[in-house]
Amino acid sequence: RDGERKTIARDIQNISVVGQEIMSFTVDTLSVHDLSGKPVASHEVGVNLTSFTRADGDVFAVTFAGKVVRITDGSKFLEDLSARGRFVAGEEYRISFIHPGPAGTIAFGSLNGDVGLFDLASGSILETRRLNGRPVDWKLIGDRFVVTTLVGDSTVIDLSTYTREYCDLLREIWAETPVVWTDGEAVVATPPSDHVCSGG
Repeated sequence: RDGERKTIARDIQNISVVGQEIMSFTVDTLSVHDLSGKPVASHEVGVNLTSFTRADGDVFAVTFAGKVVRITDGSKFLEDLSARGRFVAGEEYRISFIHPGPAGTIAFGSLNGDVGLFDLASGSILETRRLNGRPVDWKLIGDRFVVTTLVGDSTVIDLSTYTREYCDLLREIWAETPVVWTDGEAVVATPPSDHVCSGG
């Protein structure tokens, strides 16, 4: 930084810059530094980590076995979030990366090409897509999450749905899909007049 070199760790196996923090993994310890190199936190996790990030103030990681875990300060116990989700078991479905998503979520990618969005509170997968090949590059550009695989397949997930104001989103849905099912038929209908979002 500013031409100054500073060693924050040795024998680093994996490193990631998340917001204003540098996260690095060595042997069995995940270390967190600010961008100046000052230590922020250190977690002795006892397992190999392949990807890590911070979301909603907590640290999350992917173990070598492909489990998504929440790392708790001062504890070597890792909460396995994948056990609460709908992740499919099996080597080819192993989670390979995670990335911060909109509030309360993390984006993920699997070895089989699945990418999507994981809800931290419920453990549910909110959205998923299948790509051809293993994801090797991912980035958040504005409200769009862009993922590219080893064989050149790619996708763009629009995350604005998860960040927009509720009524704005609902009015757009009403405008784009002005129909309801009545007695097995699609019938054109106006938004319910007594709904809190129908006016304005």
